[in-house]
Amino acid sequence: MHANIADSTKTRTLSVRAPALLAAEVTEFAGFLGVDPSEYMRRAIEEKNERMMAERIVAASRALRAQTAAAAESLDGAVADGLAGS
Repeated sequence: MHANIADSTKTRTLSVRAPALLAAEVTEFAGFLGVDPSEYMRRAIEEKNERMMAERIVAASRALRAQTAAAAESLDGAVADGLAGS
């Protein structure tokens, strides 16, 4: 799910229900960074989304690598069969 460039300047409000302890931590850490809690949470979500995307890319790369290895092995077998018949 990717936003196009035209949508990148639009904003929406999301509501999050959080335990009191988590809300207090967000407020404390946001204050430490000098940002409001909403900005702190936005940054945290963006970082999490970036990590999730990286994990998806790694998984897709592994799957493609496995498919490529299987195809190469299949072709190697076919070449060996052709050479054996010569």
